[in-house]
Amino acid sequence: MKNILRLLLGTIILFALESGAAAQLSQSGGGGSTVSILQGGNTAAVDASGRLSIGLNAVGGTSITLGQKAMSASLPVVLASDQSAFTINSAQSGTWTVQPGNTANTTAWLVKTVPVSTCGTTAFDSGLVENIATGAGTDLATAATCVDAISMSNTTGSPVTITIKDKNGTPKTFLNAFSLPANSNLILSLERMKFVGGLTLISGTAASINAQLVGFQ
Repeated sequence: MKNILRLLLGTIILFALESGAAAQLSQSGGGGSTVSILQGGNTAAVDASGRLSIGLNAVGGTSITLGQKAMSASLPVVLASDQSAFTINSAQSGTWTVQPGNTANTTAWLVKTVPVSTCGTTAFDSGLVENIATGAGTDLATAATCVDAISMSNTTGSPVTITIKDKNGTPKTFLNAFSLPANSNLILSLERMKFVGGLTLISGTAASINAQLVGFQ
């Protein structure tokens, strides 16, 4: 321990002499006690374990105080290449530019609207169904559907009645025996009216009505 202290003190004295300022050394107690190094009014202590305690209160002539500082008054921090992951709390401010993915802002944004209804958000289209049946009719949808519109076309030269029901346990009639004129078309807007279980269209005359339904399920 004494040899370590001698080597440490010799190094400090040599550094002080080379910088043109002589240091005063003082030691209290015997071996293994604290050694004080006094230079230019500043005191550094070496404890019994050989550790040198130095108070750092300035960087580049700028006093160090607590709190957030500018770069000129901050200590640089270097992270080791094998540093394990850690969390940094940060605050974001200023002006931010938002663009669609990695595409420049000159590209138009793609906006997808989600319908508000009592059904799902999946668009449904029955496609054109020809020759709607009489009697039990023809199903245009077999699951609960919020109907936007139904297009119906009378392909004959005579009026034909049409009836619309849902597919509830006990079907409810929404349109009963409505007369569609000869060779005419009707687009019935239902504003996403919900048909429980689906929708059935019934024609009053065979092979005379073609229909198509669009909505959400």
